[in-house]
Amino acid sequence: MAEYRLHYKKGKVGVAKAHAEYILRENKYSKAKEDLIYKESGNMDCIIDGTSAIDFWESADNFERINGVSYRELELNIPNEFNHEQGIELVQNFVKNEIGYKHPYSFAIHESHNKDGEKNLHCHLMFSERELDDILRTKEQFFKRANSKKPELGGAKKDNIWRKKEQLLSLRKSWEVITNTALEKNGFDERVSCESLKKQREEAIKKEQYDKADFLDRNPVNILGKTLRKIKRVGFKNLSKEEQESITKYKEAKEIRASKKREYEIKKGNVVPTKEECQLKLNKITNTTEEDLKLKALNIITKGAFYSHSKILRKIENQLLIDPLNEVLRKQEKELKETINSLKLENENSPKYKRIYEQINRDFEREKEIYQAASKDYRIDKLESL
Repeated sequence: MAEYRLHYKKGKVGVAKAHAEYILRENKYSKAKEDLIYKESGNMDCIIDGTSAIDFWESADNFERINGVSYRELELNIPNEFNHEQGIELVQNFVKNEIGYKHPYSFAIHESHNKDGEKNLHCHLMFSERELDDILRTKEQFFKRANSKKPELGGAKKDNIWRKKEQLLSLRKSWEVITNTALEKNGFDERVSCESLKKQREEAIKKEQYDKADFLDRNPVNILGKTLRKIKRVGFKNLSKEEQESITKYKEAKEIRASKKREYEIKKGNVVPTKEECQLKLNKITNTTEEDLKLKALNIITKGAFYSHSKILRKIENQLLIDPLNEVLRKQEKELKETINSLKLENENSPKYKRIYEQINRDFEREKEIYQAASKDYRIDKLESL
């Protein structure tokens, strides 16, 4: 399943060489775990005395001002649908479009695999903010402050556009467009989006893609890179309370995404469920009633408000079991019940609600057929009809 990710960051002076060695798998990183699929560097013939990629980034460490930025980096997810050649072409097109002949760059495409054997094809793209101007310079001069009156006496000028939020938004959209163009060109139906999960889910609901909307109904998998690097150095117990909480949320979000992704792929018929998955799902489907499907349709048409209010109501009802005379809780319970009933009355007889319910029911029947078919291979008892 094609997934979108573009992470933008800057590198401090002193780490450019080591990071270039890491992504290009050179020197001490030549035997790294992840497989290096392809690497490329360009626009580095701007140095009079010539330089390799590693030499260029080492020069950035040595000659950029001490508190400056030695490089910018984009981390890019490449759709798993692509083979290596398609992935390379995708990144090269993006580099041509966004970097062109203006900035020195290095990129590498890596492929790792998770515990289930699923590949993770991704790219690290490093580039210099300094813009080429057809003037040859020594390594030291290239990274000096630019001279606007006599450019040949100063360093290559830094393009400030890379520091602006508008440029990040432009890069995100560009990666979406170029990726989707490549997906279409290579015959894949999947598409990616740079929009938030919430916006993507709203769009999926508009298109009556409720299985996809379920997959997108989750928290994003986000965490600061420095927190991940710190946990590797010092361990979880030595993190601050805030850092521990962010790690916990990050891991939970990853697990939920992986679980929802697998369920979505099974529903689409791209993945065969295991025996254990069949048993659990058949039990769940058996216990799913027509009323459950109607409530799901009601939640969709109310944009999640129905489930949200119902969840709060259950919490208050549990609190009332402990404190049955609490007037504040009683008042909240009454108001929530009125709100929930109002949502039902406003929507249950609308044409849109009926259309949503019919689509959900079709999706449910298709899912049932998938698990019934898989269950035959595992000799699991057939699912009873609703």
